[in-house]
Amino acid sequence: MADKIADKSNGDVADNTYHLYKEDVHMMKEMGMDAYRFSISWSRILPRVQSFVTLFHYDTPQALEDKYNGFLSPNIINDYKDYAEICFKEFGDRVKHWITFNEPWIFCSKAYASGTYAPGRCSPWEMGKCSVGDSGREPYTACHHQLLAHAETVRLYREKYQFTEEVVRQSQFIHDNDLHRRSAKLSFIIQNYLLLGIHFQPGPGGRVCQYRH
Repeated sequence: MADKIADKSNGDVADNTYHLYKEDVHMMKEMGMDAYRFSISWSRILPRVQSFVTLFHYDTPQALEDKYNGFLSPNIINDYKDYAEICFKEFGDRVKHWITFNEPWIFCSKAYASGTYAPGRCSPWEMGKCSVGDSGREPYTACHHQLLAHAETVRLYREKYQFTEEVVRQSQFIHDNDLHRRSAKLSFIIQNYLLLGIHFQPGPGGRVCQYRH
């Protein structure tokens, strides 16, 4: 993406919370904050105040972009679910709130329609002046796969992690965990934002999403 930035700078080092998270948490405590929404980087993985963890924040692993074009391929659905399961296993005893995708509509439109966010794909006449992409097709495809990855991850969480014996012993964790409520909100947000033309068609269990032609 450096070729899209005027001075060729990059975001390799920004606010650097990866290394400065202890100082950040200390400052939050001094400010009297009691909640901290942050994202786990798919390509790294990290911890902690009252954690609201976002599993995906525009950071598709480059290896998956190179292998099958990331969210343009249905292969991303199971790979995302596998990644989410690692997070559920490793951090589920401490994390009470999970968010599957950060601003899903923004990701679909900016990354695949205007081409201004990574992976920077769009039709050549769009704002990003991309060398590859199709603004009339790819945003639909990416958002469709994003929704399916979300649905599969929520199903996995409900069936395997939300009501395991270990979690039952942690009644506070069950009581506070709101991924199931967030799944409904995510569907509502995308359905009402779109402009991309994707619609929901409930299937068995009310969780199947597909295109309407």
